[in-house]
Amino acid sequence: MTKTHSPTNFIFYVFMFYVVLIYSGLPDYVTVITKVKPGLLCVILFFFSWLRTKAYKKDLSELEVVLLLLIVSQSMASLFYANNTGSVKKLLQSEILNIIAFVFGGMLAISSIERLKKYLKLWVVLGALICIQVIFKGGTGPGRLGDENDVALTVVIMMPFFYYGFSYFSGILKYICLIGIFLAIVAVVVTASRGGFLALAATSVMIFLYSEHKVKLAGVFLIGMMLSISIFLSQGYIDDLRSISDTEESTADERLYSWGLGVDMYLDNPIFGLGTGQFGWNVMNYQEARGDFALDDEGLNLRRNLAGRTSHSTYVDYFSERGIVGVFLLFLLIRALYRRLKNIGDRAQDLTQNPQRYFYLASACGLVGNAVGSLFVTSFYFPNFWLFIGLIVAVSRLPERETIHPN
Repeated sequence: MTKTHSPTNFIFYVFMFYVVLIYSGLPDYVTVITKVKPGLLCVILFFFSWLRTKAYKKDLSELEVVLLLLIVSQSMASLFYANNTGSVKKLLQSEILNIIAFVFGGMLAISSIERLKKYLKLWVVLGALICIQVIFKGGTGPGRLGDENDVALTVVIMMPFFYYGFSYFSGILKYICLIGIFLAIVAVVVTASRGGFLALAATSVMIFLYSEHKVKLAGVFLIGMMLSISIFLSQGYIDDLRSISDTEESTADERLYSWGLGVDMYLDNPIFGLGTGQFGWNVMNYQEARGDFALDDEGLNLRRNLAGRTSHSTYVDYFSERGIVGVFLLFLLIRALYRRLKNIGDRAQDLTQNPQRYFYLASACGLVGNAVGSLFVTSFYFPNFWLFIGLIVAVSRLPERETIHPN
């Protein structure tokens, strides 16, 4: 009979520390800790705890884990046919570290209702601090969130935790969530990220659809958006948002152009794609084949060289680099996560008493927003996706381990 693993409190707090480390930019402020490589130490602790507790006996049977390992296996296989194996190795390392730290680590750490409650408290406080940093830094985030598009999607995935947290929490956390709603809207506006704005809009629509008080909610968001736009939004950003659907506008034209190149790559390599991380290392060849470096009447290239760049779309990068095999694996993974998350929501109905209901509503809204925003942002290797896989699987297991007792 398989012995049930029982992770220690130590591993739970290591996981909490790791999340803070990755999302808060702590090494930027306490530079001395970089000398001991705390992130790598946490990953090593997760891995050996995962082995010691024999968590792998259950974790490796989860469909989401199996699919992730198949995705990683495809990256390994692309070492044999990719043009630039250095890029493959770098992203393969990122995939392995994300699985160990966020997926296995999350499933180890969130092993009880009490731990979930503590994690949710940390998440909203951390989210408020990130929003404040984004606002004061003029649109960029801390540490690994330095890119405005990355931090915008992170803020968007945290925003519904503020909204539903206002109903779930009491005391000071309730007011942090209330302020956090406004901070999140302002932070996304300050980033001037069009992908972030679309993600925020999609998340807001999801919250509206789930809400029982739609008129009041619409009023709150309308006021928040009007204040944010009037105070923080530049005319340039307004023009950018207006040009999202304008295919003649320069950045929109270049985006569609790069997406077209991605489609060409897929059509030439429909089964397995070009290989992990290969869009930027092949795009110049496709530009040359099209004759896009020919000179115009002014002696300039018809198109600028996109070598080394991404397509600025998670989906275009993904299907051009992984082909139909990778797309099928990702589809199965998203379907499995949807079913698991829906099951969490179906069995937990009372938001004021059940942290699982809170987690379900906030995660569903935030992930839909990120999925929409990823159309304009390359986000597959960023922590959000991997973290929530681990959390969703972990939370779905909780009724098997502990009876829910309302506060």
